Amino acid sequence: MNEHAIKVLGTTSATLTGGGGISTVIMSYFQSNSAGIGALCTVCTLFVYMVSQYLGNKKNNESISNRRKIDSHGNKLDSHIEETKTEFKKVGDGILSILNKLDGKDKH
Repeated sequence: MNEHAIKVLGTTSATLTGGGGISTVIMSYFQSNSAGIGALCTVCTLFVYMVSQYLGNKKNNESISNRRKIDSHGNKLDSHIEETKTEFKKVGDGILSILNKLDGKDKH
């Protein structure tokens, strides 16, 4: 092997070893703090769960409220339809009364 190839191999070996050292430090950090990291992950998961439950319940309450409004409007519409039918019957009876008077059938 020539001198240049040995230098390249030596530099590469040192770089890989240094990188391995950094990963070893990071892994030892995770190993020594794994309980705290686990607790932090649990708290974050609990927070996400609580927020999703809150938003889901809020949406459900809105849909129940909207359903009640729709039912209320439906009841109002039904009563309005009945009132309209009654009024149209009165108008129809009035028109028939007028026509009968014009024809002379009603002697009042």
